[in-house]
Amino acid sequence: FAGTKVTNGYQRLPGGLIIQWATGNASNGAGASNNFPIAFPTACLAIVATHQGTDGTVNIITSALSATGVVFITNYAGTATAVYIALGF
Repeated sequence: FAGTKVTNGYQRLPGGLIIQWATGNASNGAGASNNFPIAFPTACLAIVATHQGTDGTVNIITSALSATGVVFITNYAGTATAVYIALGF
């Protein structure tokens, strides 16, 4: 089953489910667009994201989820780093 074991990677599972993980950007206001390591052939079913860093309490909100990527918005004044896991098929 195809996959990559790198910082921004993915694993295809039997039955068609794909797990992806990556580091992305988040920004205040309109948000920051992030492409998945590979596009999901059909759809992204779910994503879990969290803030990576030491700059206090930063919320990461998922917005505009699609088969090819996600937009992350933060309450932090400026940009922040998000790490995430996405599931889809």
